[in-house]
Amino acid sequence: MFGVPYIVADNFLKVASEQNLKVLLYILRNGGRLINTAAICENLNYPAETVEECIMFWRQYNVLADSPTVSVPAATEAVTTQTAPVKEEKLKKQEITSYGRLSPSVIAKAVEGSKDLKVLLDEAQQLFGTVNYTVQNSLIWMHEYLGLKAAIILMLVQYCKSIGIEITNKLYMEKIAVEWSEKGVTTHELAQEEINRMFKARTYTGQIKKLLGLKYDPTAKQTEIVMTWEAEGYSFDLIKLAGDKAIESKGIPKITYINGILKNFKKDGTLTVEEVLEAEENRRNKQKSQADSDDDDDDDYDDDFYAQFENKF
Repeated sequence: MFGVPYIVADNFLKVASEQNLKVLLYILRNGGRLINTAAICENLNYPAETVEECIMFWRQYNVLADSPTVSVPAATEAVTTQTAPVKEEKLKKQEITSYGRLSPSVIAKAVEGSKDLKVLLDEAQQLFGTVNYTVQNSLIWMHEYLGLKAAIILMLVQYCKSIGIEITNKLYMEKIAVEWSEKGVTTHELAQEEINRMFKARTYTGQIKKLLGLKYDPTAKQTEIVMTWEAEGYSFDLIKLAGDKAIESKGIPKITYINGILKNFKKDGTLTVEEVLEAEENRRNKQKSQADSDDDDDDDYDDDFYAQFENKF
């Protein structure tokens, strides 16, 4: 018989994955024995990366790393329940000089050396449940390489949660994180401004999507174009008219084509549906008048042409 830490039973049965629990139970079952990653992989039929992620998960919450009876060094080293506590090492900046996969040991050093990072991962855990190694890798990269404060990253995580974006969609979060880093979003106020802007963009873009009957979510570039329509003050009726004309011409409501139509409306000084329809009617009348005039000129030419023969006879 072997014991399981109370913290596991009290706090992690709902949030820890099946793989996390199995790896932990295997390590606890073999307490006092020398265990390496290969042995865990062989007995549980898990790939090495999965085992490393699971060990990292429990080290993050001190179930293995800081327990007086259970300590696990880097996953590539031997694992034993009697090992002395791992000496804390400060994460070196050069270990995260560009985006890439961080080893579990590097992640462990980052978390152990930063109270803010630990709070960030704890909060992310509460919001989304299990935060896997890949997501931990992404969050730490935002903090260590992009230079975003943990509190700012947490606001980003909370925003994603509020709009239904899973934390596993790290590419979405990373894109925003890069933008915030480039813009110098370093305070709560600036981050809130960005979040308000994104909420507004999502709301307006959603309205345009419904208005035009789009079957897809606009890309980032298309969203930028759509947001210029709001800035220009185009009415929904005018946008709908431009969308209808795009469908008539191209068969689909293509964003870039609609944008060109709206620019032409503005160039012509027609910024309401009524003004556009009136201008089109005037053009049609002008073209009809021109066509009738051309027909009259053709008739005069024909009469003169035949008159030449009449005079000769």
